Amino acid sequence: MTFDYYEALNSASHTVFCFATPDGVASPTLRVHPGDTLNISLTNANPPAPPGSPSEFISNTSNVCGDMTMTITSVNMHFHGTNTSPACHSDEVIHTLVNSGETFQYSVKFPKDEPPGLYWYHPHVHGLAEAAVQGGASGAIVVEGIANIQPAAAGLPERILLIRDIPRVTIPTTSPPNTRAGAPPPWDISLNYVPIVYQPLATPTYTPAVIKMQPGAQEFWRVANASADTIVDLQLQYDGVNQPLEVVALDGVPTGSQDGTRQGKPITMTHILIPPAGRAEFIMTGPSTSVASATLFTLAPDNGPGGETYPPIRPLAKIEADSPAADLPVVPASRTPNAQRFEGLADAIPSASRTLYFSEVLLDPNLPEGPTNFFITVDGATPTLFDPNLPPAIVTTQGSVEDWTIENRTNEAHEFHMHQIHFLVEAENGVPVPPDQRQFRDTIQVPFWTGTGPYPSVTLRMDFRGMDIGDFVYHCHILAHEDAGMMAIARVLPAASASTQLVAAVLPQSRSVQVGAAATTFATLDNFGAATGSACMVAPQTSVPATFFFQTIDPLTNLLTGVPNAPIDIGAGQSQSLILGLTPSAPFAPTDVAFNFSCANAPAAPSLVGVNTLNLSASTTPVPDIVVLAASSDPGYVDIPGAMGTGFFAVATDDLGAGAAITVSVDTGTSSLSVNLAVCQTDPNSGACLASPAVNVVTTIAANATPSFAVFVTGSGVVSDSPGVNRVFVRFTDAGGVLRGETSIAVRTQ
Repeated sequence: MTFDYYEALNSASHTVFCFATPDGVASPTLRVHPGDTLNISLTNANPPAPPGSPSEFISNTSNVCGDMTMTITSVNMHFHGTNTSPACHSDEVIHTLVNSGETFQYSVKFPKDEPPGLYWYHPHVHGLAEAAVQGGASGAIVVEGIANIQPAAAGLPERILLIRDIPRVTIPTTSPPNTRAGAPPPWDISLNYVPIVYQPLATPTYTPAVIKMQPGAQEFWRVANASADTIVDLQLQYDGVNQPLEVVALDGVPTGSQDGTRQGKPITMTHILIPPAGRAEFIMTGPSTSVASATLFTLAPDNGPGGETYPPIRPLAKIEADSPAADLPVVPASRTPNAQRFEGLADAIPSASRTLYFSEVLLDPNLPEGPTNFFITVDGATPTLFDPNLPPAIVTTQGSVEDWTIENRTNEAHEFHMHQIHFLVEAENGVPVPPDQRQFRDTIQVPFWTGTGPYPSVTLRMDFRGMDIGDFVYHCHILAHEDAGMMAIARVLPAASASTQLVAAVLPQSRSVQVGAAATTFATLDNFGAATGSACMVAPQTSVPATFFFQTIDPLTNLLTGVPNAPIDIGAGQSQSLILGLTPSAPFAPTDVAFNFSCANAPAAPSLVGVNTLNLSASTTPVPDIVVLAASSDPGYVDIPGAMGTGFFAVATDDLGAGAAITVSVDTGTSSLSVNLAVCQTDPNSGACLASPAVNVVTTIAANATPSFAVFVTGSGVVSDSPGVNRVFVRFTDAGGVLRGETSIAVRTQ
């Protein structure tokens, strides 16, 4: 799938935004099955931001995904509600930026147990989200298989309806009284891009969209509130009588489907409150020919005295049942249902309980109509505006189940949304909800506080048992509030790191020494966990004839500190620099020596060849011992700009052993990557290649010589961001084919 992102002015002089395919289809519906991978090539086709317009760095070299600098024309994509990875090139929104003229590759893997239902996509650049979504840049995602869980939907015509809000087209010169009964809507709305515009007459009027269907026929309607700010309360009326809606899914999860039976349980409702970003899927029965007026409405939600006011009722669509229906797709027949993502959550034992709250503070208390700062805060912490460079507000581990109570301490409604996972609604205001309301959602309204009494709240069971690890966000999905700061980061650590998570690196990554001489290398041991790592040690895992020691060093001077082989403590979020030494007692061929970096209260750091291993050999006579270091503009990575672009990195060497003829070659180790590789020796002063890059270079490296090289990595497809697996190796071998030096660097498509 290829998308271009555009902005333009409409006839009302409002800026509109659109994802469009090369053949001009705007925001198409994307259909996937559980287990599929959705590949999208997104190009920002807008002109560059004007000179002098605001910009902001939202990334550093350790977390950049796409561009580092946000401008007023930046874009990215959020695959709302999907239980997909928050890694770069998937559903990552904290640091992902695609700027004007840039192309970015998305590869979004849907889990095999993804619930079948309606999801959607939209831009999610913090500070720009409201304008982009209100401008219309959104589309539906359907995960197929709803009839497997809800057989009642099988064979029914399917209609996908997206409600969007847009800036009001008509601004009245005299406004009616600002009451909940008479105020004009804060925004106009549209249904599948058909505008439903407020007309400021004595009795305000709206021209709804038109839906044609066969009289009395059943249809399966999938409705997404793809608004930036508008709350929808959906109701279907025939001649003024509310009609039953047989709800089969909410927020993409079939109702009643997660109890292990894998059979949904429809619930009947006469109106459905759908917050911004929420979805409802239901079976409806069309009007008979005797019905004079059939209309789909949105009612006015009670948004609180501090919130926006809505008209009491607004028509969305007039239903005409006196003509053949449009040609609609039909829901496929039922098949054996697959396992469901959230099965067993209701009976799980929570590992933690947390309280979070929404709050608002005027920037200037003397200006009631002035700007407001919006916060979502873990109770006990200091309210802080969202900043993508702040540490996570919540840290948990994969496999955890937690109960979160979300309070609203403001006088307007807020809409809590969680990325990457869904939650089970357990209680409202501390009171358990009825069984038919214990549904799985990704967005839920938290009502406003009246100013007295307990704060309104919802209690939600959060499910971190899936495969997603990393950083992602939670926020209010009234996007004006999210853009103004009401968002924070949650971090899910791998399951093995319940208290302490260790990561290690070794540099240089190879040594070739004589028997009896110490081969030393530097190591860094990082503790990314939430607890201090105690009694941390290093020991070789690979058996070679050599004695071993480790000792702490000062990372600024590399001078030894501490005592050799003494256990050390590493604080949460801290690192320790070390020197490792092996002194061979007998000759042996080049061997990747793995180390056990571990603490008494934590599993060992993962062992990754080319990251924290040392390729070591020992000889009885002098041999080349080429210390090799790689350097790139993005430390630790060679970034390929686009699927077919070329990235490069530099290689510095120092032969600490004997001189010899050396062949320099490049490869991707045991991984098969979509790249082509070439290397050249360079002028150490200018960095220019001394000859055309080739698959290898043959040169003579004298003792103590320091030649330099450049490696070019050209893409032939997307390389995912997996630094422990996707790497480029540079190897130095002597005339006998024996490895005398190597280094590696992670590679990814940007």
